[in-house]
Amino acid sequence: MKQFALLVLFLAAHSIPAFARQDTVLPDLAPREVEITGDLTIAFPTLRRQPIVGFNPPPRVPDIDSNRRPFTEAYGQASADLPPSPLQAPEPPSVSAIERRLPATGLLDIRLGAHLDRSADADIALLETPTTTALFDFSYFGTDGHDVVTAGNNLDSGRDLLSGALSIEQRAGPLVLGLGVDGFRNQYTLFGAEPSLASPAQIDPERTFSGLEGNISLKNRPGSRIRLSLETVAGQSHAKTGLYDPDVRIDPATERDESYLKLTSSAVIPIRDGTVRIEARGTSSGLDASGFPGSTIKLGMTGGYLTWLYSSKMEIRAGAYFMGFDSDSQTGTDPARSLTWVAPLARIDYLLSRSITVTAGTAPSIGEALQRDAIQTSPYLMDEPRLLPTLTSIDASVGIIVQSDFVSASVKAGWRDQPFRRYSFQPASPNRGYSRGYPALAYDDARVMYSLVDLSVIPFRGLQVGLDALVQQTQLDAADVKAPYVSPISLGGFVALSLLDGDLESRVDFVHETARSSDVTESNDISAITRVDLMVSWFFHPNYGMTTGVRSLGSTQEFWSGYPLESNAFFLGFRYRW
Repeated sequence: MKQFALLVLFLAAHSIPAFARQDTVLPDLAPREVEITGDLTIAFPTLRRQPIVGFNPPPRVPDIDSNRRPFTEAYGQASADLPPSPLQAPEPPSVSAIERRLPATGLLDIRLGAHLDRSADADIALLETPTTTALFDFSYFGTDGHDVVTAGNNLDSGRDLLSGALSIEQRAGPLVLGLGVDGFRNQYTLFGAEPSLASPAQIDPERTFSGLEGNISLKNRPGSRIRLSLETVAGQSHAKTGLYDPDVRIDPATERDESYLKLTSSAVIPIRDGTVRIEARGTSSGLDASGFPGSTIKLGMTGGYLTWLYSSKMEIRAGAYFMGFDSDSQTGTDPARSLTWVAPLARIDYLLSRSITVTAGTAPSIGEALQRDAIQTSPYLMDEPRLLPTLTSIDASVGIIVQSDFVSASVKAGWRDQPFRRYSFQPASPNRGYSRGYPALAYDDARVMYSLVDLSVIPFRGLQVGLDALVQQTQLDAADVKAPYVSPISLGGFVALSLLDGDLESRVDFVHETARSSDVTESNDISAITRVDLMVSWFFHPNYGMTTGVRSLGSTQEFWSGYPLESNAFFLGFRYRW
């Protein structure tokens, strides 16, 4: 009995492995036979896998009986008996409208006011597509002038100011091509120019100042890894001042032509934890009828800087610029001038919080030396000024910038070192026969200390309040005096209110300039001015609106010596938008 039990256990033990091998799903990759003699023989089982689709044989083309006829009767669709849809396809625009390219959006504002004032402003989008944008804007202001009486003479203070610009931007692939042209024509009188005794100069000479400028630019689209830009600007300006009666004296020096060429290029290359920016710009200009770009003055600035993200809260910029100018003699007595300079650029931005940034640094700059800019900045400037740039080698400052949803503010204090600074002044001796009201340009080494505050607050939706303040002291080294026509304190601001989803808007702007001197001797001070402008606009229709307001609310203002501005100039206007 004992031997029988052992036999049963032996058979059961050897039957389990055989049963397990028969039901194995995964292949057994272990060797099946290993001979003790030392010869190793390995046999792998056959692996069966699903064939890959790409290796399947091509499908067989079905055989179709040549006598078979397709089904041609109507299908009984369930939606065939539904009523017709009430929706209709929109009417396409007329072919004439597409050919004329009607304006997509625009705003036209026309006003009439006191002193026979008239003005018109327009901002029009001529074309807006995913690849092309064309914009046009123009501005016109004219007035017969307010009453100005000097030494018993009624002077003409009328003026007509016109400007316009057309810009086209074409986006093609990774590039953006820009084309533009702008021009202006200003006609006004120098009614503050007071002739000296026995001078043949007219009491209120008329000036006509015009200019035309074209530009072409090429740059990368936003988001490109390496950003490149190139812009070329060519233009001309013409200034004519009728200082003398043509029947008494004709002076060709009171008429001046200018032509110029400007080139600007830059490249921003990303590197690890930062970028490298390389840029250059230059201007070449010529004066008078025989002048051509480069015949009178050349100026330029080139250099670059590295922007490095030092940490998650600090960004550092460091670089240098080479700049300078070279000028020929512009009059019979003025000598040729040339100046070169190398100046550093450095800046540190430290993020105190998500909305507060502390900045410190310095940056060099060089201004333009064009007649176009000089007379637009100082409209009553002498007819033949000497044109040279302002060169700033150091503009060191520290400041705080605050940016949040409802507050935008910046506070900055700094110091400028200007080896060559341009300023306007009233000459002590008669200039072209005028004892006053006919300022000239001069240049000197200067030091400027300044503090600047800029604040914009939105207390609640529809209301915005802005304030800016500038405190400065400009010291000219040669005469050791303050620069003329520079107010030590300048204040400005606005209050804007928008109601009825923007259809009703009102705005108040104010400017305050403290007293300043008109000459380097500081003997002729000009009183402080405070100017307030008020305007209310109401669109009573989606397309039509009206506007009213008053300019120079309060007393008569005078920034340039001898040129009081109008006061309490009321106006009423019509607005159209589409």
